[in-house]
Amino acid sequence: MSTFFRSVGSNFSNPLIPKLEKDSMINNGTLYVFDFKNNNSFPLQANAPAGTPIINLVTGGINGSVTSGSSVLNFENGGLMFPGNSASVIGFPSDNDFNLSALNPNFYMTIWVKVKSTDFSTSPFTRIIGRYSINSNADLFQFAIESGAAGVRPRAIVSTESAAVQVTDAADITKDVVVQLGLSYEGTTVKKYINGGVVATFPLARGTRLGNPTTGTAKSFLIGGSSWKGVIYRTVLENTTVSGKSCDAQVLADYTKNNTRFS
Repeated sequence: MSTFFRSVGSNFSNPLIPKLEKDSMINNGTLYVFDFKNNNSFPLQANAPAGTPIINLVTGGINGSVTSGSSVLNFENGGLMFPGNSASVIGFPSDNDFNLSALNPNFYMTIWVKVKSTDFSTSPFTRIIGRYSINSNADLFQFAIESGAAGVRPRAIVSTESAAVQVTDAADITKDVVVQLGLSYEGTTVKKYINGGVVATFPLARGTRLGNPTTGTAKSFLIGGSSWKGVIYRTVLENTTVSGKSCDAQVLADYTKNNTRFS
């Protein structure tokens, strides 16, 4: 005797049916997940010339691409090597993409990187990711992680329309080792993270909006850029006002779920 099952009237757009997301960190507040080791996010899985698409793992999310002025980004062990060329970045279609200014939410961002002892830039205070200008005026950046002193003491930066904080700690990151860096803005506190844990905090009064740069490179959200050299593997941005999640818990979850994937 044979047995068969027939589905009658199934509707897979039904909100009661759980969606199978392409990354375990995705929820209703996730703005992006870019993961270069995941071939859904980086289908090429090889050296990336200008125009190479970078796919957001969030369904319906904003995708990026290697910019037209870029050198080839070499693919290394699941990550892309950024050579320290100011044009060698991953950009997005609109200057307004991932602009959190008007939303003014609680949020966190993580990025997985490796700085090589044989090939890194000692130029201080260069963007690794975010909306950032080296100019100290608060409204000329919004949020970013940048290289800090000598290129190896990253800083977490967040600004409102009237004030800015640059959060660092006393220790350099270890070269030749993959590390997860993170920042969050929750309530009135900006935090910097390394490998899932909080390493530094600083107060930032809640304004009516975040900084909203309109000129220069800071007006756009970019991955990589300026003279920073290193390998980037993965990055996540989540609006936790929407998701209701704890920034600390989400940064730790991203670290716990991915800390054996990259080398």
